[in-house]
Amino acid sequence: MMRSVRYAVIAAVVALAVGNSAFAAVILAKSDNILGADTGAKIYEFAIGTAGDYKASLFDLGTPDTFSLLSMVISPTGGDKLGSVTIPPSTSPASFSFHAGIGDYTLQVFGKPGEIHAGSFSVKVETVPGIGGVDTPSPTAVPEPTSWLMLIAGIGLLGAVSLRNRNSA
Repeated sequence: MMRSVRYAVIAAVVALAVGNSAFAAVILAKSDNILGADTGAKIYEFAIGTAGDYKASLFDLGTPDTFSLLSMVISPTGGDKLGSVTIPPSTSPASFSFHAGIGDYTLQVFGKPGEIHAGSFSVKVETVPGIGGVDTPSPTAVPEPTSWLMLIAGIGLLGAVSLRNRNSA
């Protein structure tokens, strides 16, 4: 019993210490398909609210067939491209990093499906944690006194149960 309580307390402390700064925030995540024998295109609009470093990833899902050509371009709406990537057949995924300011952006995916004339893909744009001030942790809330009271009472109850189990053994 004490060992499991000790592990639970350690896990809670580690979770508080890590906070949100170790995780990337997803800005855009889409899965879609391109049908037909010719090269097709899909366009997605998204907004960035915090200037910083970002990562764009492109995945060929291989269903029902892989693409013979699959590429992605990101640019500010009405501006020059920030970055692009092309995936050779059967080498998914591919990604690139870019620095972006606050504003609206366009992500374009171009693909030529394989022999079945149908292919599906997935795209994702996310923050790069801990670089460029993108993932600045927000101030944490201060717990109410009743929350502290419930925490202390719960730990005391665990101690009492542990003590009772130790004495009865």
